[in-house]
Amino acid sequence: RGHREKAICPTCTPKIEAMVDITYRYAPLSLDDGTEADNVLQGYCETCGNSVLVAAQSSYRTARAIEDRHAKRTRIRLSLELTDYIATQLGLAGLGHSESDEYFRALFQSIAGREEQWARVLAASKSPLLALPLTESEHLTLSGRMQELLQKLESLTGLESASELVRRMIILADANKEFGGEVASHLKASALVRS
Repeated sequence: RGHREKAICPTCTPKIEAMVDITYRYAPLSLDDGTEADNVLQGYCETCGNSVLVAAQSSYRTARAIEDRHAKRTRIRLSLELTDYIATQLGLAGLGHSESDEYFRALFQSIAGREEQWARVLAASKSPLLALPLTESEHLTLSGRMQELLQKLESLTGLESASELVRRMIILADANKEFGGEVASHLKASALVRS
């Protein structure tokens, strides 16, 4: 923030035939498709004041804003025990309970590419945790990729409820060291990006 460099400004460079001074600062970024990304580190031309570049370390913010624009919200019903398990996993990764979307994203990232392998395990799950009262709700934002993955898992497992599939995925993360380790790894990576 406040760092100065030289860059090409599409507005000023053709007029002055030289690179211009820019200063970096965080600000919202409006993309051509109408998507708004918050807190994006951008280089601003000191001559005209226009944003001329986005710093590489903020590119994930624009990618996430685009993903969120095409996302679908759904409600997942959970037991208290599964909600507490999620909170514990978030805490171990250095994330807060309000960041539960990160846990669900980690679940889907861990299953992606191996849907058929894990679908058999999910469909066969007989855990007593599945019979607990569903007293809690989590609102889940599903990216386009997560929506596709959920539909594929529904088809492969024969389970038609998103809540049922996600509950089984959480139980799998707790019971299976390989899958649980992948989920934890994705959560830790997410925490690093957010810090």
